[in-house]
Amino acid sequence: MFEGSPSQLASFTPPSWMASYPPSRFIAIVYNTPAASLSSTLATTGTDEFGNAYVTDQTEPNPYAKLPSYWSSEAADVSGG
Repeated sequence: MFEGSPSQLASFTPPSWMASYPPSRFIAIVYNTPAASLSSTLATTGTDEFGNAYVTDQTEPNPYAKLPSYWSSEAADVSGG
């Protein structure tokens, strides 16, 4: 449902129809996110009703080439650990 940078996420307004579905049906992918912004970015994805999130410090053209440097922290944050 969303893919972009933290600044793009900050200005993102979820469409009203998203409220008709459970958050588990939506994902936010946020790339180029510094480690210092990980927690606040994850909090924003929750506020925007995304049930799934992948946040990475990797950048375009391929932010999926490897896991983010803070993967362990991210996994703990989203699992409630």
